[in-house]
Amino acid sequence: IAADIARIDAITAALPDGSLQKLDELKRELAAVTKEARPLKKRQLALRRDISRGGLAIGDSVEYAITDGGEPKIYTIELRGAESVELPCGIFETVMLERIFEDGDTRKTRIWLAPEFDYMLVRLEAVDDSGKALRLELLERPDAV
Repeated sequence: IAADIARIDAITAALPDGSLQKLDELKRELAAVTKEARPLKKRQLALRRDISRGGLAIGDSVEYAITDGGEPKIYTIELRGAESVELPCGIFETVMLERIFEDGDTRKTRIWLAPEFDYMLVRLEAVDDSGKALRLELLERPDAV
């Protein structure tokens, strides 16, 4: 089995940009992304619950203590306001929120929740500290499934 694992780790994969990357490097990157997604899901569920209850005005913020096997991290989320968002599956009326990072932190995370669909996440935009950007968008309307 160890020999099989060594062979798998030595395999390279062709990426969409034409570059090659070792499989073990891809596995580490995937593990990092998966680890980051766990607290996102917990936070998303708590946000949906809290936003749907009302009581937050534009500029108000909420804090969530998220743990992932270590010390809790505090996530501060600020309500930025209502916004119409055009997605591949149509236009949605949303509530836009932004994660507030510590001073000097260049990361940015914004999310859009659709009240029409129980405050479901319909768009997420994130920029990491190196400037790499990620955008996730809803591709199919929930009522069309």
